[in-house]
Amino acid sequence: MHYAKLNEFSVARLQSMNGIDYTEKSLGSDSVLAQSCRLAWRCLGELVMKTGTLEIRQHFRPVIDSRPWRVKLGVGSCLTFEFGPRIRAHGHLHGQWHLWIYLSNWTLSRGNRQLVDSDADRKLITISTRRLEEEPLSDVDFNARTRKTTFSFGDFRLSVAAADYLDNPDDRDYYWMFFMPDNQVLSVGPAGVRVERSDVPQPSAVAKREEVEIHTTSARPVRGKV
Repeated sequence: MHYAKLNEFSVARLQSMNGIDYTEKSLGSDSVLAQSCRLAWRCLGELVMKTGTLEIRQHFRPVIDSRPWRVKLGVGSCLTFEFGPRIRAHGHLHGQWHLWIYLSNWTLSRGNRQLVDSDADRKLITISTRRLEEEPLSDVDFNARTRKTTFSFGDFRLSVAAADYLDNPDDRDYYWMFFMPDNQVLSVGPAGVRVERSDVPQPSAVAKREEVEIHTTSARPVRGKV
């Protein structure tokens, strides 16, 4: 599997090096130089997070200001969004760009009012999320510290966070995946942000997906039919 991890991992590396602690022990916590160093470390962390957001936005650039022509509720609380030209593959019709909200807790809001969340009744989810077909995707914001992603559709905000119903999450438990042309997949999960090849067989990932679908179906009630 080929993947590129974005720069938010630099924050973890810096923290593991105990840069701030080392600076304070060497220079004294109250020294002007130590205070300047602490500010520099914090600024570096903020810069890394902004870089991650900018790189994610770059991948979404082809569909920004475009409306999803289909928003669909799948197994459990999974959501799929279809963008761009329609493509038929393996007997299914999908967009050239395909966003899959996968193993996550999510909320949909408009302005300051929450409309629905991932634990709501399936009928309410379907009605609420289909409203996003009328609005263009206007922005994607990613917080590297919390791993929370906010997808903006006009006045609507879809906030996607880590799932709280997985016993032992690993790097295959993606919160969301964005399938792009040329078999590229952008994903966010416990391991951070990745860009992978979707045409490279990954038996372990397939097994994990089947395992999780069985777990989530039994652990979280699936209301109605998929």
